[in-house]
Amino acid sequence: MGADIIALILTSVSALGAAGAAVATFWEARETRKAAEGERLNRFLEKYSETEMLRALRRLRNLEHIHGKGFAEKWKRSLDKEEPKAMEVELARRHVSHYFQRALYLYETGYVSERFVKAVGSYGGIDILYEIVEPLEYELNSDYDRTIFEKLRKICPPSPKIGRLKKPQPIP
Repeated sequence: MGADIIALILTSVSALGAAGAAVATFWEARETRKAAEGERLNRFLEKYSETEMLRALRRLRNLEHIHGKGFAEKWKRSLDKEEPKAMEVELARRHVSHYFQRALYLYETGYVSERFVKAVGSYGGIDILYEIVEPLEYELNSDYDRTIFEKLRKICPPSPKIGRLKKPQPIP
């Protein structure tokens, strides 16, 4: 009987050790994932701070401010005529749109958390996405994928100041 008790004790200690190792592995994996997400967020925020993003955001803001209501329709007519300024706006639209879509894609595929998307969307560019980019998307194709904008709005609601974008700024 003594050998059975010793075997039971050893088995229990071994099981506890395995459980402890599993918990430690879980926490280590969690911390590694957080570090990887932090690095991705840093790269996203670096991209946001680049001159190309600044130019794109200003170009879009200026378009809405200069042309007022109907800015999207006016832009589409210019784009159809292949006017250079309209093409510049198109490139800006794509740049801003794809920036936020990439963040949403990473979230939906499980590479980052919702907190990541909220951080990416915590800057004023998200309002330009909703106020200016989405109407441009509609003008390009009235059957555009609204779900991308809807999903982003759930995670990153528009700021209370939406509808009152800054006046035009020089594009660097």
